[in-house]
Amino acid sequence: MNSIYHRKLYNEVKAYALGQSNINATKLREYIFTLPTLAAQQAIVERVDKLMVMIDELEKQVSVRKNQAEMLMQSVLREAFEK
Repeated sequence: MNSIYHRKLYNEVKAYALGQSNINATKLREYIFTLPTLAAQQAIVERVDKLMVMIDELEKQVSVRKNQAEMLMQSVLREAFEK
Protein backbone atom coordinates (compact mmCIF):
# COMPACT_ATOMS: atom_id res chain seq x y z
CA MET A 1 0.00 0.00 0.00
CA ASN A 2 3.01 2.26 0.17
CA SER A 3 3.93 1.81 -3.47
CA ILE A 4 4.04 4.67 -5.93
CA TYR A 5 0.80 3.35 -7.47
CA HIS A 6 -1.05 3.42 -4.16
CA ARG A 7 0.29 6.83 -3.16
CA LYS A 8 -0.81 8.19 -6.53
CA LEU A 9 -4.21 6.57 -6.02
CA TYR A 10 -4.57 8.15 -2.59
CA ASN A 11 -3.69 11.58 -3.95
CA GLU A 12 -6.28 11.19 -6.70
CA VAL A 13 -9.17 10.00 -4.52
CA LYS A 14 -8.69 12.17 -1.48
CA ALA A 15 -11.10 15.02 -0.95
CA TYR A 16 -10.72 17.92 1.44
CA ALA A 17 -13.43 19.07 3.81
CA LEU A 18 -12.84 21.49 6.66
CA GLY A 19 -9.07 21.07 6.36
CA GLN A 20 -9.24 17.31 6.75
CA SER A 21 -8.53 14.92 3.88
CA ASN A 22 -10.97 12.09 3.29
CA ILE A 23 -11.28 9.37 0.71
CA ASN A 24 -13.75 9.99 -2.11
CA ALA A 25 -15.64 6.68 -2.37
CA THR A 26 -16.93 7.39 -5.86
CA LYS A 27 -13.42 7.87 -7.23
CA LEU A 28 -12.12 4.93 -5.18
CA ARG A 29 -14.54 2.52 -6.91
CA GLU A 30 -12.81 3.22 -10.22
CA TYR A 31 -9.47 1.77 -9.11
CA ILE A 32 -8.23 -1.79 -9.17
CA PHE A 33 -6.38 -2.92 -6.08
CA THR A 34 -3.72 -5.53 -6.57
CA LEU A 35 -3.65 -8.46 -4.19
CA PRO A 36 -1.16 -11.29 -3.82
CA THR A 37 -2.16 -14.58 -5.44
CA LEU A 38 -4.24 -16.95 -3.34
CA ALA A 39 -1.18 -19.17 -2.90
CA ALA A 40 0.85 -16.20 -1.68
CA GLN A 41 -1.95 -15.18 0.69
CA GLN A 42 -2.07 -18.72 2.09
CA ALA A 43 1.71 -18.70 2.56
CA ILE A 44 1.43 -15.39 4.41
CA VAL A 45 -1.30 -16.79 6.67
CA GLU A 46 0.78 -19.90 7.41
CA ARG A 47 3.81 -17.77 8.28
CA VAL A 48 1.76 -15.46 10.50
CA ASP A 49 0.20 -18.48 12.25
CA LYS A 50 3.67 -19.91 12.95
CA LEU A 51 4.86 -16.55 14.26
CA MET A 52 1.80 -16.25 16.50
CA VAL A 53 2.58 -19.67 18.02
CA MET A 54 6.15 -18.49 18.66
CA ILE A 55 4.88 -15.26 20.23
CA ASP A 56 2.50 -17.19 22.50
CA GLU A 57 5.36 -19.42 23.63
CA LEU A 58 7.62 -16.43 24.27
CA GLU A 59 4.88 -14.72 26.29
CA LYS A 60 4.56 -17.85 28.43
CA GLN A 61 8.32 -17.94 28.95
CA VAL A 62 8.36 -14.26 29.94
CA SER A 63 5.57 -14.91 32.45
CA VAL A 64 7.43 -17.88 33.94
CA ARG A 65 10.68 -15.89 34.17
CA LYS A 66 8.85 -12.99 35.81
CA ASN A 67 7.39 -15.31 38.43
CA GLN A 68 10.80 -16.87 39.01
CA ALA A 69 12.36 -13.43 39.45
CA GLU A 70 9.65 -12.47 41.97
CA MET A 71 10.18 -15.66 43.94
CA LEU A 72 13.95 -15.15 43.89
CA MET A 73 13.56 -11.57 45.13
CA GLN A 74 11.30 -12.72 47.96
CA SER A 75 13.77 -15.44 48.86
CA VAL A 76 16.69 -12.99 48.89
CA LEU A 77 14.76 -10.50 51.04
CA ARG A 78 13.63 -13.23 53.43
CA GLU A 79 17.22 -14.47 53.73
CA ALA A 80 18.54 -10.94 54.31
CA PHE A 81 16.06 -10.07 57.06
CA GLU A 82 16.08 -13.41 58.91
CA LYS A 83 19.74 -13.10 59.86
